[in-house]
Amino acid sequence: DAISPDLAMIFFRNGDELLLEGIWPDDPELFHENIPVHRVGKCLCEMAISKGIAQYSSNIRSNSRCTLEECKMAGFHSFAALPFIGPDDILGVLGLASFKERDFAEQADFLEMLSREITPGVQNALLYEQISQSEERFRIAAQSVSDLIFEWNFRNNSLKWFGNIEGRLGYKRRDFERPIDAWIELIHPDDRKGFVAGMVHCQEIGSFSFDEYRIKGNDGSLHYLRQKCATVIDSNGKPSRLIGVCNDIT
Repeated sequence: DAISPDLAMIFFRNGDELLLEGIWPDDPELFHENIPVHRVGKCLCEMAISKGIAQYSSNIRSNSRCTLEECKMAGFHSFAALPFIGPDDILGVLGLASFKERDFAEQADFLEMLSREITPGVQNALLYEQISQSEERFRIAAQSVSDLIFEWNFRNNSLKWFGNIEGRLGYKRRDFERPIDAWIELIHPDDRKGFVAGMVHCQEIGSFSFDEYRIKGNDGSLHYLRQKCATVIDSNGKPSRLIGVCNDIT
């Protein structure tokens, strides 16, 4: 209410492109139906990304920096573009438009504070999308081969499985979406020490580990698994997750 734009848009950055991810109000007649993919460095939204500072125009029709005809065709007169600045890069931009002439720059302090407040949410949304895409790739890979794929998250010690763990070992995938200790308890007592040592070694130095061990199936049968792992390093250079592939060599 303090801003009262006629249109608000959120763009996420994807390389040199800005992709529309959200629009308010959700009225298809309010804006031109063909919103093009933006290229970083041209119109106000793109300049906000390339320069890393907010861009304002009280009259986009006479402003040579406003190159998108779609905005003018929609009847907009004034515009503000506010970048979402993350810790390592610029994540996207918030675009605000008005049908009537107004100077968004008069509210610059408030608007730029607002964009900073929204930025963590944008960062979390992008992270969630990346994680979802990674999980989908894991599922596809696991379904196309006979192996089991797992992910061990060091932060919460959770274990997540991808692949036909039901068919291989008789367990439900949800049985192991919990601390890795539940998996270790199923390993043959003679193999647990070596398994834990290999996982800790991989966690600490981030290199591949290669182990064979025995594990009990849900029906009590014993399975021989061959496992290969690699550690995922986060933006701070620290191990955050371990990705592993298990092959049943019984």
